[in-house]
Amino acid sequence: LFRSVVLTISEGCDPVNRLFYCDLDQLAQGINGLLPYVKLVDNFDAEYEYIANNGSLFTFKTNLNSPQYKLINVDIENPEMKNWRDLVKEHEKDVLSWAACVKDNYLVLCYLHDVKSVLYLHDLESGARLMTFPLEIGTICGFSGRRKLTEVFYHFTSFLTPGIIYHCDLTKKTLEPTIFRETKVKGFDPSKFETTQAFYPSKDGTLIPMFVVQKKGLVFDGSHPCYLYGYGGFNISITPSFSTSRLIFIQNMGGVLAIPNIRGGGRVGSWGACPSFIVDSV
Repeated sequence: LFRSVVLTISEGCDPVNRLFYCDLDQLAQGINGLLPYVKLVDNFDAEYEYIANNGSLFTFKTNLNSPQYKLINVDIENPEMKNWRDLVKEHEKDVLSWAACVKDNYLVLCYLHDVKSVLYLHDLESGARLMTFPLEIGTICGFSGRRKLTEVFYHFTSFLTPGIIYHCDLTKKTLEPTIFRETKVKGFDPSKFETTQAFYPSKDGTLIPMFVVQKKGLVFDGSHPCYLYGYGGFNISITPSFSTSRLIFIQNMGGVLAIPNIRGGGRVGSWGACPSFIVDSV
């Protein structure tokens, strides 16, 4: 058992922090004053988030030389940066949103892939991917799981789904998530609607993703009202979410919802832009 305290110190709103730790096993007389922290990282060059540790080998999520984030292993008994090793390398396109250690030596990793959530199970020791959790186009907006427990819960939402909590028992040989609880809206049948994702080129040729939500079978003939919403600024991505007002527009007015993930939102660049609202016909 390795007992320690990890301290992160932030400055402003940028994704950077300092990283200190204290080995509690070195305090023979217990805690009786200020903790003798060791400065593992004493600058604001990157962000570090503690995920888990096996003894002195610590796993952190970081954006150090990796703007899409990755997982690294740091042995605090040999803490020099030259000894740091990648556990899960940075993805070339997808952003690692968060990571959690569950059931002893499993890692649950949530990525943002084309502005929608994808969920994976990895091995803590090797970093190898073990499985992909089945998900439709949507967003993971909540998660519950701990290293000492054998099950996980995750909350999923989308343009057509108010909320589903899935449960997965990690002791099973075949891991199959099941619905634990589902929120339904009276009078709304999601099977009559569909969400698709299209890609269009920016001025420099970069492909920009756009969500499109409409009734199934709707023909784009120029007679349907379109609600187009886009936001690009402060590295904030507009992920799928449920809205009754938008669905009233789609269901009762034959409308089409279009949400382009424009530049500045984090998916294809973080430079700023302004929100825009446009109404047209498709």
